[in-house]
Amino acid sequence: SVTKISDERAGISCWLGEPALWVGKDGSPAERARARGAELLWTGDLPGALAAFDEAGRLAPEDPWTPLSRAAVRFKGGDVEGARADAAAFRRLRPDSPAGAAVDAMLAAASGDKTAALAFADRSCALSSGASWTRALRGALRGRWGDLDGAREDLDAALLEEKAPWALAARADALNRLGFFWLA
Repeated sequence: SVTKISDERAGISCWLGEPALWVGKDGSPAERARARGAELLWTGDLPGALAAFDEAGRLAPEDPWTPLSRAAVRFKGGDVEGARADAAAFRRLRPDSPAGAAVDAMLAAASGDKTAALAFADRSCALSSGASWTRALRGALRGRWGDLDGAREDLDAALLEEKAPWALAARADALNRLGFFWLA
């Protein structure tokens, strides 16, 4: 079944490890190709997912979500520079997107740049007015680097807004990383 959510949340679903959330909006060929790419990514077929996202990009070059999705495939395949290039293409199309700032946070975190990762996570939260998925990301990053109080604040707020399994998992992971498994 199709979950109706914001474009921002749908656009970052590949990065959150969620299955395709675009199906059912307008049913265009590009949208169907993008949804197929997300499904292939979900099943672990990275070459197939990249091919589907490339097809979506050819069909609708102005669509910002396709490069963001390609960035997720490249990142999961270990091509961090390719992911950065696709994320930059997304930002050119949507410079004030919470999803773009969230992806920048994840890319900075993968490079070990704590300061940049937290700054991008803060920007994502600000741009989204504190949407649950941006709070969960920031909470997970805070927990990763030892800010237990900040992690719990963000992750608890995300859980209050949306009882999503990924938010609960992020909270548990942050607390477990810090050795507070009994609080998770």
